[in-house]
Amino acid sequence: MAEHSAPSGAPGQRWSVIGWRFSAILVIAVLGIAGTITYRQLVAARELRGTVVDDYTGKPIAGASVVAGLSHSVTDSRGAFHVSPDVTTIRVAATGYDATALTLSSDTAPLAIRLRPNFVRGIVLNGTTHQPVPDATVAVRGADATAVKTDGAGRYLLTGVPPDATLTVEAAGFAGSFVDPGTREQLDVDLRPDVLSGTVRDPQGDPVAGALVALGSATTTTGSDGTYRLDGVPATGTVVFKAPGFQVATAPLEPSMRLDASLHEFTVRAIYADPAMVAQPSALNSLEELIARTELNAVVIDVKDGTGQVYYDTSVPLAQQIGAVHPAFDPRQLIATLHQRGIYVIARIAVFDDPILAAQRPDWAIHTAGGAVWLGWNGRPWLNPYRREVWDYDTALATEASRLGFDEVQLDAVQFPTDGLLDQVDYGAANSAVAREAAIRGFLTQVHAALASTTTSLSTDVSEQALWELGGGGLGQRLEDIAGAVDYVCPTLYPADFPSGTLGYAVPNDHPFEVVLWSLQAGAGRIPGDAAKLRPWLQDFSQGPGMSYGDNEVRREIQGAEDSGASGWMLWNPASDYHSGALQPT
Repeated sequence: MAEHSAPSGAPGQRWSVIGWRFSAILVIAVLGIAGTITYRQLVAARELRGTVVDDYTGKPIAGASVVAGLSHSVTDSRGAFHVSPDVTTIRVAATGYDATALTLSSDTAPLAIRLRPNFVRGIVLNGTTHQPVPDATVAVRGADATAVKTDGAGRYLLTGVPPDATLTVEAAGFAGSFVDPGTREQLDVDLRPDVLSGTVRDPQGDPVAGALVALGSATTTTGSDGTYRLDGVPATGTVVFKAPGFQVATAPLEPSMRLDASLHEFTVRAIYADPAMVAQPSALNSLEELIARTELNAVVIDVKDGTGQVYYDTSVPLAQQIGAVHPAFDPRQLIATLHQRGIYVIARIAVFDDPILAAQRPDWAIHTAGGAVWLGWNGRPWLNPYRREVWDYDTALATEASRLGFDEVQLDAVQFPTDGLLDQVDYGAANSAVAREAAIRGFLTQVHAALASTTTSLSTDVSEQALWELGGGGLGQRLEDIAGAVDYVCPTLYPADFPSGTLGYAVPNDHPFEVVLWSLQAGAGRIPGDAAKLRPWLQDFSQGPGMSYGDNEVRREIQGAEDSGASGWMLWNPASDYHSGALQPT
């Protein structure tokens, strides 16, 4: 320990060499200093003594450097030092602590110097297994330059930590954590695992590829071997499993972060029921009896159709504001009644074919180059598929349908118009085939994300052209895009709508089996990984040239759908009047 003595001679001479003149109080200006020393003490002792301690723990700091002008001292194991100052300022520093400077005062007090530690050490642990987490990153929030990695034992030492700092602790496979160290030098951190993994299988134990796994905002799909890894899961919640051709399954999140699922096969065989039918108890009872005595197991009900009317008392504000609400049934009561019969309930929502919204929000409709609202051949406006406000309106209705308890939401009229003077259309945006396809895909992706973590599946109607034509006939319905954005794709395969010459037939309507089978096979060939998502609408009505449709013709359509491997089928009759003889008995 270095020590410097004053020069010999008379006291006045000795101190005049030092040149000290204390006539006023000099404040000890230092972070954490707990004491002062007087001029009289210095004169009497001719040296300065004290201790250096940790400001948080009060423990002595060995090896601290104390400098007073030419005099220098290093603290011992007790934190003690003594110097012979020839200046009024003392500087103190120690590794891992904030250095400080203090000015001597004329007031008396023992000199105890407290240094604030600027380091934090500890261990990062797995909050579930309590095992150390190696290679975790610990840093001062907002100061990436301070970042350090934990070693193989999960240990870290972070230096340069400023006062009132917040630490960030991150590691792959864990939820990040923000920690306030306060006055702690030892800080162990538990990280919550946020990666769920497992395998999804069918009842035979075979893997289910492409199954959706969702929890909160975290989603993923299973690989070809049925395994999945779901990153970023919340601390609690219910995991949802969806796959075409299977019932939706749920399970609570396991603390082990391992969850396997076994899905039960389910093939939708549905009929359409208009709102007026389900609103009448007698008609609804007839529908239930038809389903009970046949192979049917599902019903599709309009909650908003192509008139723009919403057929229940919705809580979506925009629907109320534009006068679209025309209640015909209580959805909760209706769903409860149908579920008691084991009936799968699908809510159908028409999207861009909505004259009520177009009339009340004409700026959201398609316009002509001259600025007028564009009308199709039927004299009705069409909503602009590029407008996000329209997307949000129907997304709100879809999520409400899920909350009400519908098993599935089916979107209809998700397309650009094809009838009318299309050369006069002005969308207010680029209108290339790529842009149209991106708009349709974007809307469906938005709705799918909103429903992903619910038990409600999402399907969408598409034109038969979507199966046969790469450009989807100008509708924006690119099959490859749509299949990746929904749970089910529902092409409207009505042989009466196929033009003469299609598939080599002068009258396609006379060939129900071939039209349905070959159309679905064509679609499956374009989306082999998602072929199970195909579930067609079939006609149970007579129209156009060719034969009338009865039990045999409808059954032929059903056979074509089943032979194609589709995940079910749905029968369409606008009057909800069906040929029960086409259906297999229960």
